[in-house]
Amino acid sequence: MKQRAAEEEQHTTRKERGVFFVSPDAYDRLHPENMTVALSAHAKKDLLHPPFDFSENKKRTRATVPAAVESPPTFVHPALWEKWLNFRQKYKKPVFTAEERGLLDLLQGYPDIMDCMRCWQNSESRREIFVLHLLNHWFKARSVVLAHDKIIEMFREQKKKKKSSRPGRGAKNKKKGETEEENCESLLAEEDDIFESDNYQLRDRGFSKTRLFVMLPMRNIALQYVKTIVEVLGADPLKCSKMEMFVSDFTEVEELADPTFKRRPLDYRRQFDGNIDDSFCVGLHLQPDKVSLYAHPLNSDIIICSPLGLRKRMERSGDIAVSLSSVEVCLVDEAHVLLLQNWDHPAAVMEMLNKRPTETTHGLSDLRRVYSWALEGKSGRHRQTIISSNVSHATLLGAFRGSVNSSGKVLLQPVQSEGAVTRVVGGIRQHFMRFDATALDKVDDERFNFFTESIFPTKINTLAERDVRIIIFVPSYFDFVRLRNYLYKEYRDTFAALSEYSSLAQQRQALGQFSDLERPVLLVTERFYFFKRYFVKLAEVMVFYSPPVMSEYYSDLINKLVLTSPNALSLTVYCRYDTHELSRLVGTARTRQLLERESNVYSFVTS
Repeated sequence: MKQRAAEEEQHTTRKERGVFFVSPDAYDRLHPENMTVALSAHAKKDLLHPPFDFSENKKRTRATVPAAVESPPTFVHPALWEKWLNFRQKYKKPVFTAEERGLLDLLQGYPDIMDCMRCWQNSESRREIFVLHLLNHWFKARSVVLAHDKIIEMFREQKKKKKSSRPGRGAKNKKKGETEEENCESLLAEEDDIFESDNYQLRDRGFSKTRLFVMLPMRNIALQYVKTIVEVLGADPLKCSKMEMFVSDFTEVEELADPTFKRRPLDYRRQFDGNIDDSFCVGLHLQPDKVSLYAHPLNSDIIICSPLGLRKRMERSGDIAVSLSSVEVCLVDEAHVLLLQNWDHPAAVMEMLNKRPTETTHGLSDLRRVYSWALEGKSGRHRQTIISSNVSHATLLGAFRGSVNSSGKVLLQPVQSEGAVTRVVGGIRQHFMRFDATALDKVDDERFNFFTESIFPTKINTLAERDVRIIIFVPSYFDFVRLRNYLYKEYRDTFAALSEYSSLAQQRQALGQFSDLERPVLLVTERFYFFKRYFVKLAEVMVFYSPPVMSEYYSDLINKLVLTSPNALSLTVYCRYDTHELSRLVGTARTRQLLERESNVYSFVTS
């Protein structure tokens, strides 16, 4: 009881600052000392000043990292800085923590950033810094546009004064027989002089008004972002257009509440609390002290959407394609959730960004003020892409490398010293079995062949014949379908299957067959466990078809396995292309051993 009370106290520690602790060890990974920062040459060139001491592989120690950074950054717009101070004081937070200031410094160099340091403990802190960066970009761009508007207005006034000082000009034009249309063309030609002058560079926008693009997986996260934007700006929610309708749309839940929701893990409750619908697309029109929601895409400064919602919006009307052509900062937050949903949609959306519009009349800005590189079709090279994720994954890194930002790239990763195996309690036997993969494009086929020829017939099926309950955990849905079809053909009466698409009746049937040993093998997808977080009891053996994307699932599942079976064991199949996932399971040092040692089997028992 005392231990449980202490854990609950840790969960609520510093709640007013938006930080929730699982344990001091779990939160320790967020410290700059436990972070690796990799920068490309272009990113180092454009960096204002080093946010972390990453040169010469030096690490900062806790003695050199302050708990809070109070000095104002020079690159933040003065008007926004005052709003930021008021926002932080309202919630009794420091102006910046060391981690927040370091991240903001990296963002201001405008490189592409792959942030793998995100976790549910620092999700609120990350969101506030991202919002500050987005608003700072909008404030500075707005200042440039307003300054150019003044220059154009001054030029027009000078032209008017010159015309009024010339006597008889109207009569002269009338004698020449100049028509009204010809007179209008001459005035426009005179106005073009300022844009053609070498003394003025008045190109300050893309093809549309939209400069900022935020892609999120669920409505509850979008609601948090909009509320943060409103609070940082210091806007009155009652004066924000359609704010009440937005809150209603993004908080209502159509499905019945899960009665077991409160008994789920804390990270699950934070992820799925509220409206988890994955189809939405909202435009925000910004003013320094007000936000208008549900703005038309062509009149939106920020578009906040889910990948599925944006694609549906594109099918209804193509006007949003013009808005996507001028995105200058693209933020993809909680990318690991998008990965577990369906990465095909985010990949398709990323391909739509910064394409030169084919329509030349509807919704376009004044082409005389459009950036020259936008007219040349090179907007993608001037777009900052920020991907924030809980994990480092090959698919996410591929999308990150696909961006062609001329300001370089920055990769933030935690130092994986131990791994998830150290969080496994009890003396369970953990086996890791390696297969030799010849090429990246053949990994899926070789993994399938290795599993169906060397593992299932000789190990899993043998245990199933002895009435041992076995769970096969498959991270990829495509691998799940392929393996399910194989088992249905060869071992139809031996297995049951659970996926995120299984109906409630199918789930009950599969679980009943597994519990009664009618079918001792249960095939489960990682997405099913992510969305349901339901552990199947009575299992004795856990087989991971490949290392799971979320490392905490490994220790969580095995620890629950130990509670139901004293003779439990686990088996994980891996290859040299599973480096990211494997390092999160066993740590960086052990990963090197697992990949380089001659033996293909690695076994150990945690104390």
